[in-house]
Amino acid sequence: MSEGELRAVTFRNVTHDYDGARALDDVSFEVGDGEFVTLLGPSGCGKTTLLRITSGFLDPTAGDVLLHGKSVVGVPPFRRNTSMVFQDYALFPHRTVAQNVAFGLRMRGMAPDEIRRRVDRMLDMLGLAGLGERRIGHISGGQAQRVALGRSMIVEPAVLLLDEPLGALDLKLRKQMQVELKRIQRQVGMTFLYVTHDQEEALAMSDRIAVMNKGRLMQYGTPHEIYRRPSSRFVADFIGEANLIPCRVAERRSDALVLKGPGASSFTAAPSGADPASGADAILVIRPENLALAEPPVPQANTIGAVVQELTFLGPSVRMTALAEGNIVLAVVIGPGGRLPAIGDRIDLKWKAEDAIVVGPG
Repeated sequence: MSEGELRAVTFRNVTHDYDGARALDDVSFEVGDGEFVTLLGPSGCGKTTLLRITSGFLDPTAGDVLLHGKSVVGVPPFRRNTSMVFQDYALFPHRTVAQNVAFGLRMRGMAPDEIRRRVDRMLDMLGLAGLGERRIGHISGGQAQRVALGRSMIVEPAVLLLDEPLGALDLKLRKQMQVELKRIQRQVGMTFLYVTHDQEEALAMSDRIAVMNKGRLMQYGTPHEIYRRPSSRFVADFIGEANLIPCRVAERRSDALVLKGPGASSFTAAPSGADPASGADAILVIRPENLALAEPPVPQANTIGAVVQELTFLGPSVRMTALAEGNIVLAVVIGPGGRLPAIGDRIDLKWKAEDAIVVGPG
């Protein structure tokens, strides 16, 4: 078996143009069998275009797409072993829940007894047992989302494509469905290629994330890699919340980077192997949860002075906003029991070198 056949989907230098405007620019990565991979990025970054190319609704201008090692460029959608869940679900309102779920099997000419058996099993797995005879207009939004999922999954595609399927749900229901969707994916072991612009959703559900911007793949890795070790300023700023401190690389050591920060401040950070060269401009990235109040005596390394601007109560934590030298706004998460300064207080903030990330300024 070749390396390509071990992958559910392989994108090779995929490029797509709309009337001369580049929507995808030389995108390459692989999706393993049984993985939950999310395409994440702002509106217009090319993630839905890539999903449509995978489904066969579009062909790339250049490059190749392989499903289990075989090129599918030019192959129509109905000849690809894929299925899609749309954001608006695209359910048939005049049909029942069971009829909607059974639709793909009926189109394939499956025997009625086998259809009933498969539909009953799918409804049970989706928590919809007993609702098969209800009309679509008589079920909730979360139930409709599960019906759409069942209709796509029941035909047992090699890859299930999901285009922001939770976008129409309210916040509480969306978070509940995130858990349910990941549970279902693990249970059936199906490959999911999922599109969203919601960073928290991607971090919570994915095995790997493809972060995209302006048609380009910015980084591909696990949620932990994307969040803890972003490869660029864009990824650091787009994924979660990040404090960005402009610096210059003063020295590169084997065990640390020495950075010149605002004013006379000096910082150290753990090297990543792809750090800016000595003397180059850089950005020091620190997540809010990795900043802490420095109590006297204030340590010399990795501290910065600031003035408290705002305190926001979030229930289990407090979010503090502080203004540091160089007009840099910093966000800090203070956990339960932590000391709370007052607005207007001068404070010192500290962090560990291993929690700091250094990226280029671009």
